[in-house]
Amino acid sequence: MRPSALPAALRRDLSGFACLGGARALAALCGFAAVVLLARGLGPYEFGVWSLLLAVHGYALQFGELGLRSVLTAEAGAAPPRARALLPSYLALRTAASILAWLVALAVTALQAPAFLVPVALVFASLLPAALQFDWIPLARGRAFLAAFLFLARPTGFLLLLLPWALLGGDLRQLALLYLLGWTLAAAAALPALRLLPERGVPPARPARILLRRGLPLCVTNLSSQAQYTLDLLVAGAVLGAAAVGEFYLAHAIAMAGLVFANAAGQLALARMSPLARRPAAFGLRLRGELRVVTVTALSLGAAMILVAPWLVPLAFGDAYPRTPLLLVWLLPWFLLQHLTTLLQGTLAAVGRERRVLAGNLAMLAVLVPGLAVAAWIGDLRGFAAARALAELARLLTLHRAVRGPLACADEAPREGRKTVPLPSP
Repeated sequence: MRPSALPAALRRDLSGFACLGGARALAALCGFAAVVLLARGLGPYEFGVWSLLLAVHGYALQFGELGLRSVLTAEAGAAPPRARALLPSYLALRTAASILAWLVALAVTALQAPAFLVPVALVFASLLPAALQFDWIPLARGRAFLAAFLFLARPTGFLLLLLPWALLGGDLRQLALLYLLGWTLAAAAALPALRLLPERGVPPARPARILLRRGLPLCVTNLSSQAQYTLDLLVAGAVLGAAAVGEFYLAHAIAMAGLVFANAAGQLALARMSPLARRPAAFGLRLRGELRVVTVTALSLGAAMILVAPWLVPLAFGDAYPRTPLLLVWLLPWFLLQHLTTLLQGTLAAVGRERRVLAGNLAMLAVLVPGLAVAAWIGDLRGFAAARALAELARLLTLHRAVRGPLACADEAPREGRKTVPLPSP
């Protein structure tokens, strides 16, 4: 890369980063407003039940995705006609997996908790419109503003639907129906984005097999990431009860709202790092620059959360959740580490290193599971937050080893006649 080209590339990246980050910030604001309405409208126990339902739904959502969304995003960025050719197989696989997850959820609920069968059926039915979320297409095609708009469709739609529910004092069944409607509205808004993909080329042989070979490692990765986000909630709910989970879930929701720019950085890396896969010097320089931006962002947001949480939580949620500000402090190390791992995961997935991403998540699980066992034995919510931070550190160290070779190549620009060093093989 020419010296004069790098600042322009960084400016484009920062523009997209700011656009998607701003959209995620607005989405987080909508999500926070929704959490305020839910926490006040449901009370600690029912709010804890809702948080547990969403936690289990998150696993079903990742299973229904099969890791294929990330595969198609990378394909649409590198070879749009190939992405269009793979789209029918993508939709067929996602629909089949979503229906299977919905049926399993109904069967388990009917046997274990029949009183919640209707809310579970409605919430898990959202897996089908989730398969039609095409906001990844404008992201891969360089239309960051449109991608940001489509990303905002679901949280804003759900919040608008939630306002009359909160005013009229609705129940869990009505809330589940509104959740399904939010996903459906977002899917309808995203359908026109299909026009951004060009006419499809020649379909590859056995497209479903190609997609699954690349997607399944990412699916396992996403499921393990979901475990990192919600396994502690499920274990805490089993040990301490739904009301205690409500307090922990509030701290988790506030921290997740602060990850908007980290998630935007991961999305941009997934869409834009693929063309640099065979240019290790440019790859390393770009990644170093993005890591600096993400690190400064993480530290700034973390400091802001610690300063604001002690007065914001009682003001927003009342006095029913007194331990949430303290739990947020315990979640801060995880919050800072999560910024770095999200960027590295998107980068490795973009250059076809899905197995390295999976290795990082397996390392995370290897630390998380015994950590949660210790936290459950202690019976303290702070132990669950500490286990999450230690697990994230294990994942970061594993991902750093996966990109250490390309970063080293950036220390010295390739001289004329010297071969560039390829990225490490999975």
